[in-house]
Amino acid sequence: MGKDGNSSTFNISYTNFFLGGFPGLREWRRLLVLPLTFAYVTIVSANALIVHTVAAQQSLHQPMYMLIALLLAVNLCAATAVIPKMLEGFEHYVNPISLHGCLAQMFFIYFTLLLDYNLLLAMALDCLVAICYPQCYSDLMTSHLLGVLAFFALTRSLGVALPLVVLTSRA
Repeated sequence: MGKDGNSSTFNISYTNFFLGGFPGLREWRRLLVLPLTFAYVTIVSANALIVHTVAAQQSLHQPMYMLIALLLAVNLCAATAVIPKMLEGFEHYVNPISLHGCLAQMFFIYFTLLLDYNLLLAMALDCLVAICYPQCYSDLMTSHLLGVLAFFALTRSLGVALPLVVLTSRA
């Protein structure tokens, strides 16, 4: 109770969190490392191979292929933001993460998820132009417009994810 008889409020600030994962699978946690490591290596190698192929082949420098390569690059970043910390959590039972690390991981998860959605929106626009205006497609979908769409997707994702993380950090 405070001096005036009311319950007092405390300003508690947390600096570390513990990631629990699957609490009921304590003895089986280390066995989960193998399939998740295999899945992570598969995701990274397959996405990197396709991005490299699109970048290396001049014939694949068309808007839809470039958008697919951007989408796979974002998926590669999303997997890299999540899976290594998850693997560390499966390896060690008590897995601490700092507040800044938690906020950074939160930002990258939301940012890559929103960037995926925005790139899918750009791909839908590309398909709309290809279906509705097939004769003018090469005139309308230029590399400049593709760059504008990618920049719009990036800024829109940043504009949603960054305030969300900043407001969460103040809570």
